[in-house]
Amino acid sequence: MKPEEIRTLALAALTKATALKDEFGTDMPADKLEQFNAHMEEFKTHNTAYEAAKKQEDQFAALKDGIEKYSTTEKTLEDVTETTETVNPKEAFARYMKFGAAGLNKTESGLYLTDFASMSKEDREAFSLIGTVDALGGFSVPTDFMSELLKDLAGMTVMRQLARVRQTSSNVASFLTVQGSGNIMYSSGLIGSWRGEGWVKCQDDIPTQDQPRFGRERVPVHLWSPDAICITRELLDDSALDLESEIRRLIAETKALDEDAAFLLGNGIGQPTGIHYEAAQGNIVTVNSGSASDITYDGLVNLWACLPAQYRMNGTYLMNSKTLAKVAQLKGTDGHPLFPVNTIPQDLWGRPIMVSEFMPDCAPGAIPILFGDFSHYGIVDRQDLTVVRLNEKFAPNLGLMAFCRTGGQLLRTQPFVSQTIAA
Repeated sequence: MKPEEIRTLALAALTKATALKDEFGTDMPADKLEQFNAHMEEFKTHNTAYEAAKKQEDQFAALKDGIEKYSTTEKTLEDVTETTETVNPKEAFARYMKFGAAGLNKTESGLYLTDFASMSKEDREAFSLIGTVDALGGFSVPTDFMSELLKDLAGMTVMRQLARVRQTSSNVASFLTVQGSGNIMYSSGLIGSWRGEGWVKCQDDIPTQDQPRFGRERVPVHLWSPDAICITRELLDDSALDLESEIRRLIAETKALDEDAAFLLGNGIGQPTGIHYEAAQGNIVTVNSGSASDITYDGLVNLWACLPAQYRMNGTYLMNSKTLAKVAQLKGTDGHPLFPVNTIPQDLWGRPIMVSEFMPDCAPGAIPILFGDFSHYGIVDRQDLTVVRLNEKFAPNLGLMAFCRTGGQLLRTQPFVSQTIAA
């Protein structure tokens, strides 16, 4: 609707309101007052629409005049600042871009540089270009793109740094073992004897024994391979990052975490057999904590003592962060902490504590702590992590497919003990 048409409607509403006021004065009946207020609201609506339409019409006119003015003459700084004190936002912006703040007259400087914060929202949008609003100039402000990939930190892995790691050229790795007798002190089963001088005579039968006995531990190799990752060529070509390298790093990170979980919790079916799984199956000696719901100092001492001394020399405690916190919170009978305040224990009786978040929390019947010489857990690698780029399978896109072959298994049970939450 044109401004003049809107102005006519506004004038009509204002005339009706004036007529009621002239007829009844300021103390008009309720029904007439309601009609008066309705006419005034109608006038306000038309008046707002009229001002907006008039402003838009003026801007279109200024646009035309500005094009004619700046395409035909070149004005000096004095010309543009002294000719007028009126505000034309388009012209003001053009002068500001050309001359800076000095190109604005006093009125424009007041609006743009001094009183902008006190202006109404409608005036601010009409008389300014805003960098955060695309249509009001935001497209002219480029984003500063940081060419780095942000992600959450992955959990830590521990098993490879503790275990015995070997390469293999087959799908099963075999370790030669001494079967042993079950005697903690004489683990080989070999029996010795003290003899008196001259105990054997010529032609006498010399006694023999069937120890030591030899056997082998077979560690099968398993395949690890996540689902393929499909990527468009445009994404790889146009990305500000070396996206393929980043994906390869994420694959390696996931593989390390998956295998660490399996080395602890795996059941041996299509995956490594974990130490904690062996403990849960009763294949590792377990020591009760002394409480049906928590760990205790006495239980930790008993755990330490239960591991044969020859394995304690290289022993390591393994638990998650919550269990370590419970260790740090242990208190004596006087209520004071057993460990120094503001410190988290890094070792127990000279043996280091390692943290793996794959270990379970303390709970009735749970096994939250392992203690032992982890070099008696064997990890065998048949094929290192390989990431294959599939250029045709997912055409016109491409895929990344990863796989590795590795295995893990407990080689000896005697070098480990576990703590069970039980009274």
